Amino acid sequence: MLLSSSVARRMLRSLVKPALLTVALSAASASAAPLVSFDFSDPAQVANNFRATSSPTGGTAAQNNAIGSDGNPGVYRNTTISTPNPTAPFVRLYDATPADSVVQNTFGDVTGQIDFKLTTTGDSAGIYLRVNGAESAAYLVVVNVTTGADRLRIFDSAGTAVTGGGVGTALTDSNTLNVLNLNTFYTLRFSSTNVGGNVLLQSEVLPIGGGTALLSGSVTDMSTPLTAAGEVGYRISTSAVSTSNDVDNFSITEVPEPASLSLLAIAALGLRRSRRR
Repeated sequence: MLLSSSVARRMLRSLVKPALLTVALSAASASAAPLVSFDFSDPAQVANNFRATSSPTGGTAAQNNAIGSDGNPGVYRNTTISTPNPTAPFVRLYDATPADSVVQNTFGDVTGQIDFKLTTTGDSAGIYLRVNGAESAAYLVVVNVTTGADRLRIFDSAGTAVTGGGVGTALTDSNTLNVLNLNTFYTLRFSSTNVGGNVLLQSEVLPIGGGTALLSGSVTDMSTPLTAAGEVGYRISTSAVSTSNDVDNFSITEVPEPASLSLLAIAALGLRRSRRR
């Protein structure tokens, strides 16, 4: 039986679109497998895999058995004492051999992710990407939870000491919004991608479990882009004395290759068109 050209085209689309979607999702799933992942259920995860480069005077940071963002016991609690007022943030860089002085783990195009819970207005959580060998430059995203003025900012910390929690120059700033709550876990994501010698930086704050971003920001660094692979870590800043902030589920994931992203776009476009029909 011969088919009309229109019928043949419809049949071909019905075969090709699922195939494209399967390939795209497979590529995305493969790239989404974390290179590094910690749920902070075991104190050894911190001691054996993170190097402390900054802490407030008298501050403590250790695994705690409080219930985390995943519903299971185990968070990494950053606590300041009653005095003095904290003057430095907690900074922890991922390092599989933290006891030595040699940087062992560097990453290029990756997404850093961490769940955080802040307890005092003005406190902040952040992620460092592409920390250079001298630890004097990096990209940093910071989210502040302040009643009526929550902010998400991306920084280029060139010229400031990452080891001391340096911030640097703001590349972008979200509008101050009232979308986050204290004593609530959220997910912070931050990615850097080398695009033709410039670095695309993207970040968002999400509800636990995913969903629509509550805060987001992106910028392309075209002036002095940090294209070399570097260290990845997180930063917790506490604005008041006797405060504890929790982090959970830290991970580093490779950014999908451009080819994978293209396949995802093609598959998504095909689905949208089929839904219109």
